Amino acid sequence: MKIAVKKVHCPKCEKLIRVREQTTDGTIRLSCVRCGQLLWVWDGIKWRQIRQ
Repeated sequence: MKIAVKKVHCPKCEKLIRVREQTTDGTIRLSCVRCGQLLWVWDGIKWRQIRQ
């Protein structure tokens, strides 16, 4: 199951939002649809949450 179909909490928008999935160089990046902030990264081994 892809994480992109689930809602994820965005700390900047302070809401549950859907994410935009982008694939670059074998990594998958999930960013907020509303503000564009990068939230999660798949590095091929596990998901890493981006904390800012």
